[in-house]
Amino acid sequence: MTHPTPLLAATDAAAITDGLMLLVVGVSVVFAALVLILVTIKMLGRVDMAIELSGRKPAGAKHASGGEDAPPAASPSQPGPAGTSTSPGPELIAVLAAAATAALRRPVRVTRVRFVSATPATGWVVAGRGGIMTSHRPHLHRRR
Repeated sequence: MTHPTPLLAATDAAAITDGLMLLVVGVSVVFAALVLILVTIKMLGRVDMAIELSGRKPAGAKHASGGEDAPPAASPSQPGPAGTSTSPGPELIAVLAAAATAALRRPVRVTRVRFVSATPATGWVVAGRGGIMTSHRPHLHRRR
């Protein structure tokens, strides 16, 4: 009589064990790299926020107009040149309401207008705003 051969020979069990070890090590290395990338991005975000809040520019940073040290823009609380006021007039509010109505294709009521400083926006900010604006008009995303 012949003896039945075991389902897993010793060499097969060793190969499976080696494969599982390789799988665990490989997945661990990938997750560790992802965590490292996450931490790096978070730190860069905090550094960028700290630079923005402090109002300082890194050494050698250029103004949007190309000059090294451009004069600061007038703040919203200060009156503009020749005694003009920074508070919006009824004409400006009407234009803003008409533009918002045309963009959103529904009636819009402007209840408050707030001026924001004219700091140059980064590429990420511009791309995000563009995505938000086009999300309000889904017909722009359809393929023809």
